[in-house]
Amino acid sequence: LAGAPDEVLLTPNEVHALYGWAPVTLRLWHRQGRGPRQTRVEGRPRYRLGDLRAWISGSTGTAAA
Repeated sequence: LAGAPDEVLLTPNEVHALYGWAPVTLRLWHRQGRGPRQTRVEGRPRYRLGDLRAWISGSTGTAAA
């Protein structure tokens, strides 16, 4: 996904496959206001690839709904 655009939306399972963070960990971080930014599509959590990249690089603050 190195060349993928930042707008790509990933499911928690896809994030797990790419980065190794379990979906339960992503949920916990979101509830604690930490971790990468989460958005919802039809009520289901999704993670923008650009937000994941920014969070990993440390250029973004805490998670937002």
